Amino acid sequence: MRSRCGRRAFRASPIRCVGERIMATGVPEFREVAWRACAYFKLRKEKGINYDMAYDIMTDVSYFGTMMVHLNHADGMVSGAVHTTQHTIRPAFQIIKTKPGTSIAEVSQLLSS
Repeated sequence: MRSRCGRRAFRASPIRCVGERIMATGVPEFREVAWRACAYFKLRKEKGINYDMAYDIMTDVSYFGTMMVHLNHADGMVSGAVHTTQHTIRPAFQIIKTKPGTSIAEVSQLLSS
């Protein structure tokens, strides 16, 4: 099975992803998710992620926001008000990762009433 982020056009989807260039039709939201899904697929394909899985994952706000930070489309992200700590942190470990040789990461939380 060929990936949808490869050299060939998609058959089931209206987008084509070749390298960093994406051709998409439809609403802007689809284009934004598709572009980031392609980037996520390239980062995680060795872990068994296919393009369809990457697209579904990028529809999640935590993954979408983390990918924006990773691609320098945002300086940071605020999360956790309605999501668990695990749901907020997992995308960062999968996409941004830790510095090579680092085995400990720290999380900080601010609570206000």
